[in-house]
Amino acid sequence: MSARPKPPRLRWIGVDPASGKSHAVAWQRADGTWRWERPANTATALRDTLQRAIADGAGGVAVEDGYVGVNPRVSQALDQARGIVRSVAELLDQPCVSIQPAQWRASELSWCGWTPHTSGADCKALALRCVRLAHRVDTDDHDVAEAICIAAFVSQRSSYGESIGVTW
Repeated sequence: MSARPKPPRLRWIGVDPASGKSHAVAWQRADGTWRWERPANTATALRDTLQRAIADGAGGVAVEDGYVGVNPRVSQALDQARGIVRSVAELLDQPCVSIQPAQWRASELSWCGWTPHTSGADCKALALRCVRLAHRVDTDDHDVAEAICIAAFVSQRSSYGESIGVTW
């Protein structure tokens, strides 16, 4: 009796939401290259970007959650931005999972020197370094680097056969 083949991995779309500026959205194409965009913080712009990602073969949306910002106003704006991402994903019939920063950082940045005590600014620098080394992406945009790390983290842990929304 032969073993059943493993289901193919789903290439997730990583989103680093933004409150006052554009989101960072990244996904890996079927050929292994990364593509990213910075759509405006509107449902229409985000929908257009996610549709392009889906056309490239990506699916499922992973959005960073848990970061609350520097004050209650920023926290509320980030929650609204995350709500827009989740709503658009639902409208496009895509699963959407929330990822805590510590989850993807522990996986994607630990080999670059990240620890739970690493400051936010140092995490941004590590994310840039990691995407250059591990994913061979040359960008100076730390939000894009974080979106790539989020997409890579979730893509490595999920397949079509697994239930969506499981916390890793």
